[in-house]
Amino acid sequence: MVGTQTRRKLLREGEVPQLRTSEKRLSTPKTTYLGEAILFALACFISFSMGSTFGTFGLILPIAAGIVASVDISLLIPAFGAVLAGAIFGDHTSPLSDTTILSSVGSGIHLIDHVTTQIPYALVCAAASLAGYIVLGFTRNITVGLLTTLAALAVAVFVLRSRFGSETQRESDAERVAG
Repeated sequence: MVGTQTRRKLLREGEVPQLRTSEKRLSTPKTTYLGEAILFALACFISFSMGSTFGTFGLILPIAAGIVASVDISLLIPAFGAVLAGAIFGDHTSPLSDTTILSSVGSGIHLIDHVTTQIPYALVCAAASLAGYIVLGFTRNITVGLLTTLAALAVAVFVLRSRFGSETQRESDAERVAG
């Protein structure tokens, strides 16, 4: 409290001009804030490591709220969305997750086989989300970030479909059995 009052007094008197210019630089709207992208990546890592969605929620959401409230409160909902999306990604791809274990047991395949089939799909979505959060950090516009995510996802689907073709192994097997 005393340090804040002293700093304000010095700024009013003009004795510390470098603090005044740095405060202006930090308060300008052109400042890039990549907090959502960082929170997303952190939630992905922690949830993958723990295998728990709700554990990640409980760990990161209060931290995210404190950080975003001190930077820009209008980005609170995107920050929460980044944490939720990252936690779901980690839970979906982690071999430690109870839902992944139950899905592999229910489908009758080995756990690692199930995880390796889910990771490519999840990584495409995570990369598209990360691109959207990075654009959101540069523009601070939620609509532009969302449109970037959708565009990145559409491009990924188009590229993957053109590279791997439209026919899957199941379709060729079905035609062979029917014909």
